[in-house]
Order: sequence, then C-alpha cells, then structure tokens
Amino acid sequence: IGGRATSFEWKGYTLNVGPHGGVVDRELDGLLRRVGREPPPVGKFDDAVTYKDGAFVPLLSLIRPDDPDLLKLMTALVEVSPDELAVLDAVSAKDWLDSLAIRDDDLRTLLTLGVLVGTTLPRLEDVAASAAIEALRPLTSPPEICWTCHGVISYMQELADAVTENGGEVRTNAEVTKILVENSRVMGVLVEEGKKELPGEVREGYVLEAPVVVAAFPIWDLFEVTSKGLYPAWFVERVEMLNRTTAFFGIYAGCKEPLFEEKWWVLMESPRTGYPFAAYMETNVCPQLAPEGEYLFNCCYLAEPELNKAEQREHLHELFELARQDLEELYPGWEDKCLWIKPFFHEFEEPARTPGRAGVFRPGPKAPGIKGLYFAGD
Repeated sequence: IGGRATSFEWKGYTLNVGPHGGVVDRELDGLLRRVGREPPPVGKFDDAVTYKDGAFVPLLSLIRPDDPDLLKLMTALVEVSPDELAVLDAVSAKDWLDSLAIRDDDLRTLLTLGVLVGTTLPRLEDVAASAAIEALRPLTSPPEICWTCHGVISYMQELADAVTENGGEVRTNAEVTKILVENSRVMGVLVEEGKKELPGEVREGYVLEAPVVVAAFPIWDLFEVTSKGLYPAWFVERVEMLNRTTAFFGIYAGCKEPLFEEKWWVLMESPRTGYPFAAYMETNVCPQLAPEGEYLFNCCYLAEPELNKAEQREHLHELFELARQDLEELYPGWEDKCLWIKPFFHEFEEPARTPGRAGVFRPGPKAPGIKGLYFAGD
C-alpha cells in the first residue's frame, strides 16, 4: 500500500522511501477528513537552512526585501497567465531564470534549491519552466516543513482503512494483468495472485467486473495491460514520451546520539557530487521513527535514474564516498555517532517534468475514447 509514498522497517526504525514524509499535503488532509479519517500526527521542522561560508544560515535570509531581482521574480510568478504558462511547458527553468536576468547569487541559490527540490530533478536545464514556477510559488510565504511521525505510510494506511470501513476491499499481492475493454467501455480487470516463480509463468487469475478503473501505476505501463490500438495515435505518442523518471541516492543512519540538536531541514548543492541534497535528523521532529534512546538521520541527493544501471554502479559507489565527505564537512566526526549506515538508491516511477513533458504535453486524467478508464498520480 502506498506505492512510492511508503515506508519500511529496518532494525526497529521506520524509513521513508525518499523525502515523502516531509511533504504533508493539505489537500490530502482534507481528503482524509471527507472520508471520516483524521490526518496522522506530524512533527514540524523549525527552519530550512543552507550551508554557506562555513556556517548554517536560514534559507529565507538569502532574500533581501529591497532586492530588485526579488521584485522581478515575484512579478513573474504572480502575473504569468495560463497561456504564458503553457508556452513555458517547453522552456527550461534555466532559460526562464536567465531571461529574468536575476544576478543576485544568494537569491539564485535559493531559487535553484527551491526548483530542484520541488520537482525532484537534479539540474535547472532538466526542469520545465512551468514546473519551476509551480515549485517556487510556495516561497511567497514562509515554508512549513512537516514530517509524518509514523512514516508516510500512515497517510496511505488511513486511506486504506477508510476504504474497508466504507464497505470496500483492499487486496495486496494481487496484480492487475489486463484492463478489460469492450465496445470502448471498461468492463473490469483480470487479476493474477501469488508470486511468479518461473519466467513466463501464468498464475491463478480471476475477472473482477467494474464499470470504472482508476490506474495508479506509472502511465507508461498502460500498454502492458491494454492494447495501443484502443487509443488515438496522439495519446500513445504522449504516453511513450513520458518515460523519464526521477531518482534519489543517499544515506540512512541510525545514531546513538543526534548529529545536531536543531530541527533543521538542510538544503544545499554539493560541491563534491555536483548534485543538490537535503539532510535532516528525522527524530528531532518525530522521535517515534527510531527505537527509544536511538536517533535517525537521513540525507538524499537528487540524481539521474541512469546511475543505478550496471555500467554506472562504480560511479554510484564513488558518489556515496563523496556524500560521506559532504557529511564530514557539515558534521565533523558524524560516523563515530552512528550505530549503522545504510546507503540507498530510489527510482521514483513518476514522469519527470522536463521541458516538453510538463503541462500541456501530458495526457489528462481520463483515457480518450474509453468510458470508465481514469489515471491517478503524476
């Protein structure tokens, strides 16, 4: 349950898959309340900071209210029209920011970090300008960064419980292998249960009739469970164009004492790896994520999914070593405080919002020409 917004247990700790726990969605809170559930408890970070000239400084301190560059940016964020935004779906964030002629280095740093973290892409030239605007708009007010006390899975579990309490059923270890369509109308799905033991094995299956199907898997898997011939050519082309994902690599660490006491979300660009990253003591805001008397630290770097391929594995291990050096600069002697260290790589099966893959270039939530078939997620 939860897909990429999930958590898992490790040595008595609750680890989120990536930084999802920090994105507490107020719309999701509202959805839970509409179905009779209360949002799970969260802890709040006091501040988002970065590391500059050998010290930690609040990110918002990089903004000078009288900075003419800031006025240009705010004007651009507020006054952009829907038509202009559609044009920016095909423009890179780097080109858009360059067109604003923002020269203030501190402001540029803040904008870069805000865009990259908000879109989970590692470089400005990889981000559509429209996606950058969406990521930057929350900066018009002080950010509130929260962490789910029992892992982001607690949000998903509340939704699952709401389904069962309202007469629905949640089935796990059951794979939809075909969406059944007849006369341009959804009739249901074919479900196969159990684990595949042999290549090409066909498992026990059954038909589940349904007038509506909402597909929450990565959109490019659609043609594995339905035929391309059911859809217009333009739709097939758009779906196949979206198959670029985002990814994180980083380090989880269980600690015998906190690496730092503050409730800080640290964001910076790594001079060693060339990637932006976030670092945080999760247990400073949610002690429940670690066994009593122990502490949980996490850092994650935005990166390209290709790093996880066989030909890149040696380079990936080199990046982990550079990440350790980053942390040694920020928190001298940090490894001496660790009970265990766990490197990780997570590829997120969401379409990357690159130029030409955002906004108007994406298919909508309803399948064209098929009644009853919808898509959820990114």
